[in-house]
Amino acid sequence: MKKIRLVLWAAALMSAFTFTSCLDENNDPIEYMSLVTIESSMGTPIMYPDENPNQQFIFAGDVTHYGISANATRALVRYSVPQVIDWMAPQVEVSLISGQCQDWPVTKVTDVNYVDTCAAYTAPITGFSQYGIGSIIFPSANVVRDRYLNVGYSYRANKVGNIVMTPNRVSNDTVYFDMKLKKEGYNLSSGAMMTSFDLESARRFISAAIPKQDSLHVTVVALTSEDYNDKNMKKDSVTTRFRGF
Repeated sequence: MKKIRLVLWAAALMSAFTFTSCLDENNDPIEYMSLVTIESSMGTPIMYPDENPNQQFIFAGDVTHYGISANATRALVRYSVPQVIDWMAPQVEVSLISGQCQDWPVTKVTDVNYVDTCAAYTAPITGFSQYGIGSIIFPSANVVRDRYLNVGYSYRANKVGNIVMTPNRVSNDTVYFDMKLKKEGYNLSSGAMMTSFDLESARRFISAAIPKQDSLHVTVVALTSEDYNDKNMKKDSVTTRFRGF
């Protein structure tokens, strides 16, 4: 799977999304970056930013004019806002920056009947970690639009295979997944990474859970090791909540 290194900005920039003004001291539009989910409303594509998944980004033109494929469901976009706006409004008009937007890869969860095909994925990650998109720092696990599970992590390797997510078990209102890594060597640090998994591809597995207050918990378990030679491995986990299907 293609890996995209996340852009981590200084913590001081975290305040960028709290301003109501979108102009700098020269009255030029300020550019922002967001990871978005792309859905269609009456044939018109609408973007929902991960930092506020219920907010709609409204934009003019065809997404393919900006570097996003026509069938993309997730994208990393750079944009500006054309006027002073309320960032908490249900809709925000944005101007996408041509050539600075791209598809974001989404990985399907391995079907429960084919978990054994991932037998070679036994290497540990360094650990789960927060990740950054533009000026926003996200927790190590979160679900957006009740569908896309984002997992932040780091690893040490010389060569990396795919990260896979496999179903483990269901217990009441919690579904458990194993995140597995295949790699060679341990000399290079990845830094903060994030992979998006499509929970819709695990609907059959998740349907066995019993929602509590219309929501479910998803727990991701992975082998971790901070050793350079991966000798002292242990299991670690992160849990987040989402509205059940």
